Amino acid sequence: IFEDFIAATSSVPPGWSHTQTGGTLALASLSYLTQTLSGSDNDLSQLYASTATMTIAAGKRVHFRWRGKIDKGAAGTEGEQELYVGLAAVQTGTNFVAADGLSLAADDFIGFASFDGSANISCVCRKTDVESAESAASSYTDATLLDLAFDYDGTTVTFYKNGTQVAQIGTNVPTAALAPMIYVKAGEAKAAVLTTDYIWAAVER
Repeated sequence: IFEDFIAATSSVPPGWSHTQTGGTLALASLSYLTQTLSGSDNDLSQLYASTATMTIAAGKRVHFRWRGKIDKGAAGTEGEQELYVGLAAVQTGTNFVAADGLSLAADDFIGFASFDGSANISCVCRKTDVESAESAASSYTDATLLDLAFDYDGTTVTFYKNGTQVAQIGTNVPTAALAPMIYVKAGEAKAAVLTTDYIWAAVER
C-alpha cells in the first residue's frame, strides 16, 4: 500500500476511512495531507485504510514508512499531542487508544506511539492485547518533518527514525490482519495539526 493522498482534496481518500471529533482533512501545498484539530481538548482525527488486508507472518518480511510532522498550534505545548502511526487493527476512538491518552487499547498494533504529555516516541509491537515496547526510543520536534520506519525480517522488528535505528523488538509481533493507521489527538485545547507526506507498507506473501 502506498498513499501520498494526492486525491484527498476535500474528502476522505478512496479506500480510507476517517473517524474524527473536531478534526478535518485537507490537502496542503506539495500534496501534503493535513489533519487539523479544531482547538478543543480531546479533538481527534484518525485516518486508516478501511479494510485490514495486511497480515504479518513469521519468516516473511514487512516494510513500513511514514513521513510527516506535527505542529502544536499557536501557543500550544510540545508533547501535548498524541500521535500513532503504523499498522493496526481497524479499531477507533477509545477502542484504539485509552481515553486518557496514555496507553494503546487496540488489540493489535505495530509502529510508533507518542502519548499525551510527552514528545517521546515509543516503538511498539502489540499482539492480542499483549505488548512489547521500547519506551521513549526517540522523540519529535514541533513542526519538523521526520521519517518513521520499521522493517521486519521474519523474526525481529527494527525501528528507525530518519534512517537511524532506534529500537529492535522480537516479541508480540501481531499476526492479525492490519491496516495502515494515522492518528492524532489533542491533549490540550490547541489547534494541533498533523501533516503527512506519504505512508507506505509492504508485506511479503
